[in-house]
Amino acid sequence: MNSLTFSNHSIIILLRKQRHLPFANLTKSAQNQKVSVTFICSVIQEIIILHRNLRIMEYILIESLKHDSFRTQWEAWVLELAEAVRQTDIRIPRTWTILKPLSENIPAMIWLTEKLRKLQPAPSFENKTETALYILASFCRNNRVLGYVIDTYMHQYKNHNAHGLLVCAKILHAISPEEEYPHLNFLYNLMAGNVISEFKRHMKTNDSFMTESDFRLAEKYIPDFKGAGFREAVLLRVTANMTGEELAKKCHMSNTVFRERFKREFGMNVSQWLRERKKKRIAGMLKNPAIPLYRVAENNGFKSESTFSDYCKRNFNKTPLQLRKELLADTVR
Repeated sequence: MNSLTFSNHSIIILLRKQRHLPFANLTKSAQNQKVSVTFICSVIQEIIILHRNLRIMEYILIESLKHDSFRTQWEAWVLELAEAVRQTDIRIPRTWTILKPLSENIPAMIWLTEKLRKLQPAPSFENKTETALYILASFCRNNRVLGYVIDTYMHQYKNHNAHGLLVCAKILHAISPEEEYPHLNFLYNLMAGNVISEFKRHMKTNDSFMTESDFRLAEKYIPDFKGAGFREAVLLRVTANMTGEELAKKCHMSNTVFRERFKREFGMNVSQWLRERKKKRIAGMLKNPAIPLYRVAENNGFKSESTFSDYCKRNFNKTPLQLRKELLADTVR
């Protein structure tokens, strides 16, 4: 046992995966790779206990459903459900098809979701059985069952559980990538709206419970957020005299990838968009007679009024003063 060795990196990864462990309380000696064998063993023991507890909870949930359905019309259906859950690998969507026929028994599904609300009012996606039952409910086209699915998702969102939110999004995307289950469209729109709101909060105040990596994952599962999120990032991070390369860095993307995606989302290349944006900004400032011409030039990155004048002649076929007069005349009319 004394020959056991762990790198600092492996210990950190191990601990971060176990959210119940007090990572913040690690001693300096542990963080400096001076981790004792006793410490390592205690960590491993905690992980084993956690996994054992998860298996116990999964067993208890299924057994509770079996108990409640005993000698009722749902008994055979629950036994079939237990076997289907056992065969379902929540990581592999193609194994979920075994749940589809069960979801078509509407009375049984209503009974199940009512039981789940009592047994597990706060579902955990760390639990394989609870996740499989959420997948099963997502297949069901009944509105009462859909209510359970939506409430489960909203529990994750309201409790700022990014992992749970992303699991819900992943399941929805796997089940209905091309809107094969239109009853889930409301849930999709709700997710997209929530994630876009969180992204705006993240961009403006950095106060969202979701991280950059969470948003990148959300792009995979929520196509409408993919475009909206990128556009939102561009509009919030662009500044007056920024180049395309600088904007790419602000959006944490390589210049090549950023330009390709920008063209796809905005319908023009980034240089053209920045030029048009600059022209609109200049025209907007010139409409205000209280702003001196030299101030318009300064605020738009021109070092002198002469270079600003040359720019206006090239882009507007007028000097700044001529352009101002024309814009003010149009405003009066």
